[in-house]
Amino acid sequence: MWKEIKENQEFCPSCGAKVMEENLDEEKEEQEEVLVTVPSVIDKNQKEAIKELEKLSLKVKIEEQETEEEVGIVFEQEPVDKKVKKNSEVTIRVYISMEKAEMVPVVGDTLEDATKKLEAIKVATN
Repeated sequence: MWKEIKENQEFCPSCGAKVMEENLDEEKEEQEEVLVTVPSVIDKNQKEAIKELEKLSLKVKIEEQETEEEVGIVFEQEPVDKKVKKNSEVTIRVYISMEKAEMVPVVGDTLEDATKKLEAIKVATN
């Protein structure tokens, strides 16, 4: 039903509308799902991992876990080695440094007083 009338234009005889070929191409691209394969960034540092994923038009969500291991390293990700749509979210889990608290003296304190002191510096008392 479309007749070509000029280069880069198309015409619909029944409705009298001209449509630019570029617009048709954009619509086709939007309809086609652009997929990328999510590479593994495990064991890479956080900055390198983000750069590599964002280069593929992926969004990066960072989850942190405290550790005494080497900090700033990706130890887990989801998804990995799967095809996903561009702009999909990839979660990376990264080790961060454990916060160290200075210990308070509790020797000789009652259980209640010692518990209060430890909770004040956010030390688990369970």
